[in-house]
Amino acid sequence: MMCSLYSVPAEWRNVKLKEVATIIMGQSPPSSTYNETGEGLPFLQGKAKFGLVYPKPQKYTTKPLKIAEKGDILIAVRAPVGDVNIAPYKIAIGRGLAAIRPKTNKVDTFYLFYYLQFIKPYLENLGKGSTFKAITKRDLENLTTVLPPLDEQRKIARILYTVDEVIAKTDTIISRVEELRRALLDYLMTHGVGHREYKETEIGKIPRKWKIVKLSSVARIIMGQSPPSSTYNDKGIGLPFMQGKAEFGRIYPSPKKYTSRPLKIAEKGDILIAVRAPVGDVNIAPYKLCIGRGLAAIRPVKDVNTLFLFYYLIYAKPRLEAKAKGSTFKAITKTDLEGFLVPIPPLDEQEFIGALLYNIDLLVISEEKRKVILQKMKEQLMNLLLTGKVRVKDLPID
Repeated sequence: MMCSLYSVPAEWRNVKLKEVATIIMGQSPPSSTYNETGEGLPFLQGKAKFGLVYPKPQKYTTKPLKIAEKGDILIAVRAPVGDVNIAPYKIAIGRGLAAIRPKTNKVDTFYLFYYLQFIKPYLENLGKGSTFKAITKRDLENLTTVLPPLDEQRKIARILYTVDEVIAKTDTIISRVEELRRALLDYLMTHGVGHREYKETEIGKIPRKWKIVKLSSVARIIMGQSPPSSTYNDKGIGLPFMQGKAEFGRIYPSPKKYTSRPLKIAEKGDILIAVRAPVGDVNIAPYKLCIGRGLAAIRPVKDVNTLFLFYYLIYAKPRLEAKAKGSTFKAITKTDLEGFLVPIPPLDEQEFIGALLYNIDLLVISEEKRKVILQKMKEQLMNLLLTGKVRVKDLPID
């Protein structure tokens, strides 16, 4: 009797994958047949265009050699190994993929899809090769597959697919809110709120009533300086320390290091800006922290709203990048920042624009947290349902 990859209920069967599915290994068509104009069949070389459940091919081929039919499970067989999707329609597959065609009278397609997701670490370990890992047709054909009764397979799959549907909807919300944010950012930084008259300036089109000033006239610039590396620690001794933008978030950073000898300090509410490659990314200091030479702190003065200035710098990042100099890596200087031109609307308008964009960002952060929770819930459900620790055979799920 075959050994299961993990402990399962006694009535669940262990079979080889070839007993319940046909394996079709991919073969890449000549590159001269590739196109993005829709001629021939959609074509996937590997997992690059995989989605949560279904892929989104962008290339086509007029000479398909190996074909996955609608409903086939697509599996990455060359590094990285083990990712799976389901073919939403007939697709040509290259050598980085294989198609697994379930015999649906023996195995539910979506159950097998989630089972393969669950055993991905095992599939990765099957990979062989020194340059890159790969799994063979024989590896797949002889893969131990754990099968509950067919009705129970369908119920397990339905539960997991429902969670994936919610994750997909969350992704859609995030994507649409991101589009809204980008559109609003572009509009508000050039049109403002409620204006009818505009002017062309050295920084582009802005409302006629807005002023243009140098950044040094509305904010203090503090360039970072790195403490001795012997003072770094991850035990919370001293001040949180950031060398550059690596720990930036959407609005606030999450420093992981500390220094017992801070040299240059950003106060809570300062705008942090990356001044060494990559240049121009910004965050807001959530508390007092030490900044290294890859960062500067921008401390707005009276009558300048921090959130407005923060979002304007996001909008103006291409102008900041254009000021960067250096052959080995690009950097901007204190003089560059001090002379950087920014628009100044009336304070109440600054506050409105800053608050609107901030609340949109908070919505994205909330949805991203929700997605992480859903992903963890799915992992826990897979661990319970695909091992039989929780049985669903008697649940009224159609």
